[in-house]
Parts: sequence; C-alpha cells; structure tokens
Amino acid sequence: MALKIVTWNIRHGGGAQANRSRMVNTLLGFQADILVLTEFQMGAAGESIMAALSAAGYTFSHPPAEPRNNTVLIASRGQIAAAHGLASAQLNQQHLWRANTQSVDIVGVYLPGEQAKIPYWQAVIQAASAADAPDLFIGDFNTGTNDLDKDPKGTAYVGPEYMARMTDVGFVDLWRTRHPALREYSWFSPQKKNGFRLDHVFGTPAINGRVTDCRYEHEPRKSNASDHSALVVEIA
Repeated sequence: MALKIVTWNIRHGGGAQANRSRMVNTLLGFQADILVLTEFQMGAAGESIMAALSAAGYTFSHPPAEPRNNTVLIASRGQIAAAHGLASAQLNQQHLWRANTQSVDIVGVYLPGEQAKIPYWQAVIQAASAADAPDLFIGDFNTGTNDLDKDPKGTAYVGPEYMARMTDVGFVDLWRTRHPALREYSWFSPQKKNGFRLDHVFGTPAINGRVTDCRYEHEPRKSNASDHSALVVEIA
C-alpha cells in the first residue's frame, strides 16, 4: 500500500473558529498517513486542531513556539520516535522541524520570506548534505525558480538558486521531476493575482524511485479553506 503524505499551509493557524472546523474536515478528508501543517499556531486554534487529529488517531510533534507565531506541525498515524529542530542554535526552530516516523525521516519546512529565509535554506542544504540526511523535506519554502515556478509578471524570488542546490546535493524535486515543463501554482498573490509555486517536496533518489504520485490539490485553496493548495505525495 502507498504511504500518503500531505502538506498544507493552513493560513495563520486556521483562521476564525468557523473556518477552523472546515479546515479540520479538509485535513481529515485527505486520509493521509502523515500530515505536515505549515502556518500552524499554538494557542486555542492549535489545541483544537491537535485534539481533532488525536481523536482521528494521529500522533504529532511541533517545535516550541509562542502562541500566534507561525510554525510547523507534523502528524503521523504511526508513532513518532524522535523529533528535534533542524536549524542551528542561532536560528528559530519553528521554521524547520525533523521527525522520525515509523515510515520516513521527514523535515517539515516553513521558511520566512525575503532575505530572512537564507540562513534557513543553508541549514536545509547542510542537513541534506549530511551522512544522516532525512528522507524528505516538505512544506512551504516561500521559494521557487524564477522561470516555471512563478507567473512571468510576478515578483522575483529571493534565493531561487537554492532549488538547484538541493539537486546538487542529491535530492530530487519530486513534483518538478514529474512535470518538467508545467506551470502550476500553489499560492496566488491577493493583490495582483500572480501565481507562485511555494510548496515543495524534496526526496532522496531512493524515495523518488518509490513515488507513485505527486500532485497539488487545489480545492482547499479554491474553496477558501486556506490561501494555499495542498501538496500530496504517495510512496509505495
């Protein structure tokens, strides 16, 4: 059977309580084995999300973060053996969180914008280059290439070269390698309506060889449950 992993930016912790119920229903509707939530927030919103996931049979882990600070949550239907921050002591753990699940060793990614993301990208490259590199990096990288990963009229990315650096250290962009010439966006700017592919999954060559599907699901964005599409990867 395939292992189904889904990452989704839930927009500032899931928003108002009325929207949060719809967001939780969307999360459970993915029927994923592993969920990676970005823009997860502690506090009342986070507690309600974790309670719903726990009731559905998930265990979860997240970095320490102040309430209303955007971070990452990794939820798994199997046990999480260990979890820890990926970034160095000088960086905030809330942007990179590594969890060793029963199925995969996975890093949940939520990078800050503009120049602030660069030290975190460097931490990702360092971890991807290590002998004990994880199997997957997945989440909202707030980055892409400046050709196919954005509307031609959209603002240029800061740090687009890091997409290629992941390839240089041996990781595979699991979606792009299956869609080498396709423009498909996971977020649209609310002002100019330009599209950007911000949400990515990078895997080892061994993982890439086991991928049976890698796709964006746009309904959560189109229905305004969030402003991001979900990214789904299925692994044999």
